[in-house]
Amino acid sequence: MKSFECGTLVPGCTWHTEAQESAEVVRRAAEHLRTIGTELQMVSTRSAVHIGGQDFFVVHPLGGQNKPLSEIEASIGPAAKDMLDQLTWWGQATKAARDSEALAQAAE
Repeated sequence: MKSFECGTLVPGCTWHTEAQESAEVVRRAAEHLRTIGTELQMVSTRSAVHIGGQDFFVVHPLGGQNKPLSEIEASIGPAAKDMLDQLTWWGQATKAARDSEALAQAAE
């Protein structure tokens, strides 16, 4: 039996699921995370960090090498920087919007 506890990804979430197949657990978890995305006020970014198979086995214990992530930094670094730059932009935009809204409410 395979299981997933949402609290491992979303602190405070108590949702969990179990199924015989890993694929079914992943399907249920993805559906649950999709439905709570609006509650978390998630926004998407254009970029994401994808670790390809060859790089994955360099840093994962099952690959036999178990090297630190710094070993694959050259291949994931640019995507990670772009993704984090977008996340920073969203954070600044959200803060500016909330500050503006708070000023407008205070002026009323």
